[in-house]
Amino acid sequence: MKSGVTSVFPFFFSSFEIGIDGAIFLASPRVSRTKFTSSATSFAGSVDMAFSIGGDGTLLGVCRRYAGKNVPVCGINIGTLGFLADIEVDELEKKLAKALVGDYLLEERLLIAGYISRNGREPFFAGTAINDAVVCKGSVLRMLSLGLSINKTHIMDFKADGIIVSSPTGSTAYSLSAGGPILNPNIKALLLTPICAQTFNLLGPLVVNEQDEIHIQIVNGPRDTLMTFDGQESVQLFAGDEVIVRKSPIPAKIVIQQKDVRYVLILLGVLQVIQKADRIIKLFYYVKRKRTERPPDRPCVCRRHR
Repeated sequence: MKSGVTSVFPFFFSSFEIGIDGAIFLASPRVSRTKFTSSATSFAGSVDMAFSIGGDGTLLGVCRRYAGKNVPVCGINIGTLGFLADIEVDELEKKLAKALVGDYLLEERLLIAGYISRNGREPFFAGTAINDAVVCKGSVLRMLSLGLSINKTHIMDFKADGIIVSSPTGSTAYSLSAGGPILNPNIKALLLTPICAQTFNLLGPLVVNEQDEIHIQIVNGPRDTLMTFDGQESVQLFAGDEVIVRKSPIPAKIVIQQKDVRYVLILLGVLQVIQKADRIIKLFYYVKRKRTERPPDRPCVCRRHR
């Protein structure tokens, strides 16, 4: 848990039990006096709600860990980004009071599950992600040779720095930075976005059905090739490995107060950035044009030519 939480949220501790992983857990009345231990499985069955204290990164980690235990997570944003965290510090008491009486909405977000097949063996579970599962190179500046198949139908081979498989929730994260589109979080889809690809970029990002199974073959690449989950957990990959990404049968449950408000705010923020960038680009070309334009020829007005 972040230091200073007790001074920021002093009233928590009369109604809540202190948990682990940067979260505070709202317990059922039958266990309200329970002092939770460091074991995540020892109390998950009797917890009504988990509160993530931090930014979106903290919320992603808490959601991944407790999605399988059917524990909804409410984000309290004291970080720099709060697209998923629903409660800001200045509205903390008001929204927490609503949560205590059950006045909130539960939004289910698609959870991505990643598997790895190595040496032709049965795939083993590698991890889950709310935003994205990414196949990428590490520190070596060398491109990956990858093969892409959807539902075991081969689509193409390509070279790139990596590929992002994101959920609609993650479309505003790494995928957006790599040139992917913004998807409404309620769309039932998976988004495939290449990272600095040689040929895939001609095709552009792909949006596929959420029930589709994505197969990524590691044909060749550096030794520090990785598969990452929400940028927080990673598994090493080797040449010949096959990465399988599919929809997890268990969704992540996030507590919200108003439906689709965060998505609209993200869109507004992106549009404002685009508008500002457009104005800057227009100003740049205007100044450049003015500097390169030659002034019109003017008659000499000196005394000699009068």
